[in-house]
Amino acid sequence: MHEDHTVNFRIAVLGGTGKSGKYIVDELIRNGTRIKLLVRTAEKAPEKHPLIEVVMGSARNHANIQRLLSGCNAVISALGPSGGETDICSVALRHVNTVMKQLNIKRYIEIAGLGLMVPGDHRGLRSRLIAWGIKTFSPATVKDRTLTYEILSSGSLEWTIVRCPTIELTNDRRNLKVNLEDSPGFKVSAADLGAFIRSQLTSNEYIRKCPFVAS
Repeated sequence: MHEDHTVNFRIAVLGGTGKSGKYIVDELIRNGTRIKLLVRTAEKAPEKHPLIEVVMGSARNHANIQRLLSGCNAVISALGPSGGETDICSVALRHVNTVMKQLNIKRYIEIAGLGLMVPGDHRGLRSRLIAWGIKTFSPATVKDRTLTYEILSSGSLEWTIVRCPTIELTNDRRNLKVNLEDSPGFKVSAADLGAFIRSQLTSNEYIRKCPFVAS
């Protein structure tokens, strides 16, 4: 992608009503970026805003994804397992991947945790122990995240998977660190994460990579 201002974009957002997803939405709105937001129930819909278009429905439904992505320039997913839907990320991505190809949308950014391990990782002991714990106690979640990585890495999208440690739900801005081999810390401010996600919409630096972030 060429450098541009995200104020000229329309971004499809999945998981934008979740705890960390709300910070991403807020960051985009502050930047004047238009959003199409997938919302499962009316109770979760945000207050009306001129920059937000709400699309009602589940990410598991192909038609909903098609409506969400129509007219968009990029896709951000902050989806995570909830309500027993441990396969939601890979199920949604299969629909997203198909529709993005149909609509010629290239840029896809996803948030994941430290449980996702990919080639090129060189983790320290603490990071490896955290990944082991996640895999031991949440194997279905790790399986789902690994499948999303496999889908993306075998395809042609310009994707980035941002791997996060514990997300602190705060508007505090700190010194965000990024590393491709190991987590540079074990907490990240949700506001820092939102700003990093937005910055990646116009950056080529981490395309088809899985950077760790911490602050």
